[in-house]
Amino acid sequence: MNTVESADCAEARAAEQGGAGAHGLIEVLEGIERDLILAALKESHGNKAKAARALGITERFMGLRVKRLGIDWRGLRPRRNKPAAHIV
Repeated sequence: MNTVESADCAEARAAEQGGAGAHGLIEVLEGIERDLILAALKESHGNKAKAARALGITERFMGLRVKRLGIDWRGLRPRRNKPAAHIV
């Protein structure tokens, strides 16, 4: 799996927001963190353990950040095909 580069998300966020401005440093940093975590989760198809390894953080820290930032990672997991019910 490829590693996620912080520069990719940081540059995009800075261009999108035109700098920190009224948002403040904390909001900008949380936005960058959210982008990095989302990119890693997409790359790992919603697998938080793999995403955490790609970012160099622990699974526990990943779980805490996902919860705090309100990231819905379940939608990134591949769907499983359920076998059809047999009707007798």
